Amino acid sequence: MTPRFAHPGFRRLSLFVDGDLDGPAHRKVARHLESCPDCRAAVARIRLLDGEARSLPAPPLPPGSLERVLERWEGGERVLLPAADPPRPLPARRRWWAAAAAVVAAVLAGAPLLSPGAELEANRSELVFAPAAPQRGAVVHVTYRSGSLLAGEDRLRLRARYLRHDDPPVPGFGRQTVAAELVRRDDGTFQGRIRLPGPAVYAVFAVEDTAGARVDSDGGRLWELLVHAPDGRPALEALLQREFDHLWRVWEHAHENSRRAAALYPDRVVSWFNLYLTERQSLAGPAEDSARARARARLAEFDRRLRPRTGLDAETELGIMVRFADEAGDTALYRHWRERLLREAPNSLWGVQERAIEVAARGPDRALAGLDTLWSRAGAGHGALVLLPVAFGMAEHTGDPETIRRWAGRILRHGYDPDAAGYLGAALARHPALREEGMAMLRRRLRELERVDEAVRPLESSVAEERRARREAAGRVLASLGAALLESGRREAALDTLARATEIGWDAALFRQVAALRLASGDTAGAVRPLALAAVDPLEGGAVRDSARVLLGSHHHPAAWREGLASARREMRERLRSDAVARRLPGDVDLRDPDGRAVELRGVAAGRPTFVAFWSRFCPASAAQVPLLQRVAAAVRAEGHAVVTVSEAPTPGFRRYLQERGITVPVYTDPAEELDRALGRWGTPAYYVLDGRGRVRWGPIPSSHLARVPALMALLAEETAAD
Repeated sequence: MTPRFAHPGFRRLSLFVDGDLDGPAHRKVARHLESCPDCRAAVARIRLLDGEARSLPAPPLPPGSLERVLERWEGGERVLLPAADPPRPLPARRRWWAAAAAVVAAVLAGAPLLSPGAELEANRSELVFAPAAPQRGAVVHVTYRSGSLLAGEDRLRLRARYLRHDDPPVPGFGRQTVAAELVRRDDGTFQGRIRLPGPAVYAVFAVEDTAGARVDSDGGRLWELLVHAPDGRPALEALLQREFDHLWRVWEHAHENSRRAAALYPDRVVSWFNLYLTERQSLAGPAEDSARARARARLAEFDRRLRPRTGLDAETELGIMVRFADEAGDTALYRHWRERLLREAPNSLWGVQERAIEVAARGPDRALAGLDTLWSRAGAGHGALVLLPVAFGMAEHTGDPETIRRWAGRILRHGYDPDAAGYLGAALARHPALREEGMAMLRRRLRELERVDEAVRPLESSVAEERRARREAAGRVLASLGAALLESGRREAALDTLARATEIGWDAALFRQVAALRLASGDTAGAVRPLALAAVDPLEGGAVRDSARVLLGSHHHPAAWREGLASARREMRERLRSDAVARRLPGDVDLRDPDGRAVELRGVAAGRPTFVAFWSRFCPASAAQVPLLQRVAAAVRAEGHAVVTVSEAPTPGFRRYLQERGITVPVYTDPAEELDRALGRWGTPAYYVLDGRGRVRWGPIPSSHLARVPALMALLAEETAAD
């Protein structure tokens, strides 16, 4: 999971004007704003952040500064108004003109205007819990010390995600809730209190304003609270949930957590199993063999201690002994503990998994009957998480409508995946007998995406960011619905739906899909625009440009096509600029190159636009994107830009991983976490685009937008050339 919102302040952009609001300089600014649509739009954005601006002090400018700047601008120069750390607050009556001056300064500088999510400096906030080591169901008092992001507010919301001891290890599992209202006190802190839900053992928190417009997630890390045992130790269940939660974000923290759990609970087999899993990932050769030997010795000791006992916990003892024996390669112990697990806890998560593995080996037809039996016995508990995706894939393979419908319905009723109606609807719509049901699911998903569901909105995301993410998800759903409408013969409705799909976000693959569907329907003229949008994308556009003449046939008029490409480029710039920021990195940043030598980031960048990617082989989302990351990096380097990918230390295990997968991108390390802190990075994958002056211009970029990076770099190169 990556952080998607940060706006700690305006200080470096809010260039405040000293003087009479009715003066000639202000009237000149007003005339400029009236004649400049981009400026008016930016002012509208900035006015939304008025609460932020209220807390900022104002530097007085030398007399006549604004007039001189405007005169130089009219003469063709690009200049910025000077700014300094101010000694006093800005009077309320001048706030709007302060924002206006910031807009003019940004326009004069030739830089894209900042989005409301732009981070300009460190937030420096703090969330404190008392007691810091609560037990289950405790009342916890909360004190929040605001940084610049939420300064000036009187009331804030504390949002939380609570995890119980038996919640499954699923990324982002759990629903978000407003845990408390935080009220400003005379000392400037915000105070509130929460009562931990009885079953909760681990919780993560973020603070936001009452509108959900600005979110403080501690740089994406989120504040966390672990339930403690009566003896003062963090509860083992809390440590396990924390490890699961961090495993999907930062593997190193999950590893650190497993070491802590093993130290605090050396008598629990689950502690040592998790530690073995996280440690062995980075080992190879003799080191890996030694780790396995140590694991087998420890496994044998736990076998001696646990074998005589009855009433073992299915999830943390019985099931773990099975997995530990399997991972350590002890087949005799694996057979023994597997038989015991299936005898004593066949419907537990681990029991269902073992039975599902056995059943799945029978082939799709026979396996589905066995999985149906497992479902009826396991019910809709966590064991279903093992069955559902496997069974639905097998059902699709058979093509039997009733089987597909049955397993799709079970996924929807289980409710573990809020996006289920989208991908299930697309799957059902591919089968003629289920097409109407699939389209109904897709329409249902579109209705869901029209509103922000507070229980699903990630803690790190503002309402605006979540709304934007939902609009882009709606574009993909619309493309699936348009394809289904075409297959059902409703051509006019299909073309209208496909047109709506291309109006959202920037997704070259989606544009190509829409163009192909229009061509398949005979709407060659309607395919021109989506083809042009796909063709201007630096990563995906080459093949489209090469085939456009053949695809469009008589509709390919060279002059009209060139005009369409020019229009598509303008549209690409407009869409991509909406998320731009301009945040300078603090000081020099040192990294280690693949040979372990110290290098400076600015030396690697060499004044070029730079793509920075954090990834980890232990993060499922990162590992899945490695092939695309290689394509993106190759495209960026081919244009002469710099690429810096940051991952783990070059251990033998990691080198083997790179070699086996043919990964050729240069991999740097950040042992002192200098780049981490400079970017406010938390979790993997995380992507950033820096300009030639070392400023962050986009980032963190969501993993779903990785394919956009070459387009962002191209836009940056255009701006650099224009300067």
